[in-house]
Amino acid sequence: YQRGFKELKPSTRQRFVAISFDYPEEKIEQEILINETGVDPAIAKKLVTIASKIRNLTELGLTETVSTRLLVDASKLIHSGLPNRLSVHVAVVEPLTDDNEVSKSYKSEHGLIKMISKPDSAKPLNRHRNSRDSMKPN
Repeated sequence: YQRGFKELKPSTRQRFVAISFDYPEEKIEQEILINETGVDPAIAKKLVTIASKIRNLTELGLTETVSTRLLVDASKLIHSGLPNRLSVHVAVVEPLTDDNEVSKSYKSEHGLIKMISKPDSAKPLNRHRNSRDSMKPN
């Protein structure tokens, strides 16, 4: 893909209709995460809070920021049982930057990833339950 960004000439830009989009309100974005992924409402709230904080970080000079799509991806991973911090790292932080220093700053300086866990308390996946266990008396 293209690395250099070039502004369109004004005469070219005038040939297009422009529509500005903003992120959904926090409450609506939380509802999107809950409805799309089944993630716990408390986790959805934390994810949206993290996204809001990253969106407001101007000192990192990011060309892109956290989209609702990235939050949906993180929510799906969390809901499937992947630990919270790892889910946020692979679904939110990694897609935003290849710069290790910027990635580390999310973890330490801003402490954003720490916000998601209490600590990592993902539910274990019990998909393959031993049938003999269900036959044991309580």
